[in-house]
Amino acid sequence: MDNGLRELPDAIAAYARGIEGAIGRGAFYTLVFLLVVAGIGFAPIGLGILLVLMAVVLPAIGVAVALELPSVVRDRFGSE
Repeated sequence: MDNGLRELPDAIAAYARGIEGAIGRGAFYTLVFLLVVAGIGFAPIGLGILLVLMAVVLPAIGVAVALELPSVVRDRFGSE
């Protein structure tokens, strides 16, 4: 195997650790968000508010994960 393929399992592991770290740091806020979503979902006008929250919060979580992963990979493998 050349160097690129040999480092692939480590890169995948670093990617998984980055996702785990980003999710771990936001676990409390995710729990609060889910409780709020569940509470709002049972309100009479809850579905509209729920859709707005999901349209704002879920992409924000995705951006947080996307911003965190490159730094984890860069720390693991070094920058060129």
